[in-house]
Amino acid sequence: MENAHTQNYSNLNSYKDPKEYILKHYKEWSFKNFLEQDNLQGNALYFLVFDTNFGCITLDFSDTSLFLNEKEKCYLCKDGVIRLLSPKDLSVAYCVSDREKMIRTMNACQKYIDNICKNNGFDTIITKILEIELKQNKKPMYLFTEEEISLLLKNGDDQQNNILVVDEYGYVNLIQDISIAYTYPVRYETFIARNGYVGENSGEETAYNSYLSLLYGWLNYLKTNVSQFIDYPISENKDILVKNIKKYYD
Repeated sequence: MENAHTQNYSNLNSYKDPKEYILKHYKEWSFKNFLEQDNLQGNALYFLVFDTNFGCITLDFSDTSLFLNEKEKCYLCKDGVIRLLSPKDLSVAYCVSDREKMIRTMNACQKYIDNICKNNGFDTIITKILEIELKQNKKPMYLFTEEEISLLLKNGDDQQNNILVVDEYGYVNLIQDISIAYTYPVRYETFIARNGYVGENSGEETAYNSYLSLLYGWLNYLKTNVSQFIDYPISENKDILVKNIKKYYD
């Protein structure tokens, strides 16, 4: 499959770097062999976005004003081709409701692009081209509790970096793979290893601050359908947050 995209190196003189080459040719490539079937019955749908900025621009996903008038983006489509689509109409875009499936698809597509670049004489490979975007598919049925967060933190491994996340079903998790944290609806700031925020010395204040912050992020996710990153403790009324969240469960 890769050989079909191998060109004579003499044709590359006009390209300064692999970024320029990729932007010129990505619409010609087919990723159909990497698409997995899915029943789309999960609480979130995952889409694959081709980042034409190559990761150079980082958006603050907690700033919902950035998404009020979303511009067209390059999405991987059901036929395996990348197309410019409006986020308001993704009917032809490829999606799955299983996070792990989309992560596998993203990694396979990324490797495919890397191999095309190598086969065409580029030694420097761009590692950040594809990103996962999620949208709510069904209303959640569960809401995490402060007690669950406290237990997670106390049972965590403080020898590693840790991130608290809320999954699409409303459950809270403590994960160590920072690279995939953004694929969850809500993610909290990273607890750096050996700082005492995780493990048997984790305090109730950390659990409470984390609980309020995740509630705040979860409410904003339900309001905006945009993943949320909370990088500082939020001072909000717990009861009001829970009351407003439950409106989205009815």
